[in-house]
Amino acid sequence: MPKSRFGHIRRLGPDYYQAFWVENDRKRSKRIHGSIDDAERFLASVQVGTRGAMPSTTLSDYWCLVVRPSCDGLETRTKQGYDALWAKRVGPILGNREVSTICREDVQQAIDAIEAPGTQRAAFRLLRKILNRAVSDGVAARNPCDRYIEFRTLTRTEKRLLRAAEVKPWLDSLSGCRYLPTILAELGAGLRVEEACALDWEDVAFAEHRGRKYCAVRVDKAIVTVKGGSEMKAPKTAMSQRVAVMGDPFASLMEQLRAEGPIVATNGTRTQPATITRNFKLWCQRHEVEYIQPKNLRSTFATLHGEAGSPDSLVSLAMGHADGTTRGTHYQASTEAGMMAIADCLSDYICGQSTAKVPVFFDFGK
Repeated sequence: MPKSRFGHIRRLGPDYYQAFWVENDRKRSKRIHGSIDDAERFLASVQVGTRGAMPSTTLSDYWCLVVRPSCDGLETRTKQGYDALWAKRVGPILGNREVSTICREDVQQAIDAIEAPGTQRAAFRLLRKILNRAVSDGVAARNPCDRYIEFRTLTRTEKRLLRAAEVKPWLDSLSGCRYLPTILAELGAGLRVEEACALDWEDVAFAEHRGRKYCAVRVDKAIVTVKGGSEMKAPKTAMSQRVAVMGDPFASLMEQLRAEGPIVATNGTRTQPATITRNFKLWCQRHEVEYIQPKNLRSTFATLHGEAGSPDSLVSLAMGHADGTTRGTHYQASTEAGMMAIADCLSDYICGQSTAKVPVFFDFGK
């Protein structure tokens, strides 16, 4: 914690300090048991409480006393991400600077000190959020986090997506894998990883219609990993609460696996998403099965639906979000009939391609 220009601190002994300040023309003091940082933080809180945040307020004081308390209503994982970015990336470089004196060059210096391109952008977003609040509070005249800040180039790896003819053979190779129910929910119904891992068998229902088999999954919760464990919460957005439907080959496989309790459990207790992801990779390596990242299964779901000719708006609803249009956001609803229709499209496409040789139409000489 930086030195405060509001009052002063006297050391009385080991982990024992006395803070002095002036309030309403009266000299005041308080003895503090703790570190010098605790004493500085107390004095800064008195300053903000009596005078409000000022241009001379340091970024560290402003973060601890104004911005961080305002984050209490956010999701646990979001708060932990902000805390980590502040403690490791932003605070050590800019924490001692007065908020009103931070310029674009200071922001660029803080960004340049970070190696990972993705972390650079995350730290920039947090710093921009802090300084936007400072401008709103009158502590800073302007926000130096502008479009001229430069970042390292993001290197994106190409996703490994399953082709239609590969789906059934790959699923057959996973026979005996205890994590298969979550794989089916992600690949066949387009669920996010955190949604699939939160499913209970009570959220899964089966039906037959016109000679076709269907499996419906009710999505009304998600499980996310947070510091110190995991947390069950509502899905990502309001539109994420939905019923997704899958046809064959997914529905038949899911019905064979039907049980009770959590969809994947260890000794009767729900298995955490990180554990499922890690152990699924180890299982694939041990059984010499190609490993497809769970997050890529949702991408495969969307891609294959596009190839099958499914209406994009219905696919978006199945995945838990609108298609970006006014119709998709305000008018179109996710219905059982609509979800069954796109399930038929995907089922026909996969089953029709499973016996065919995977074609290569374009060869760029790679």
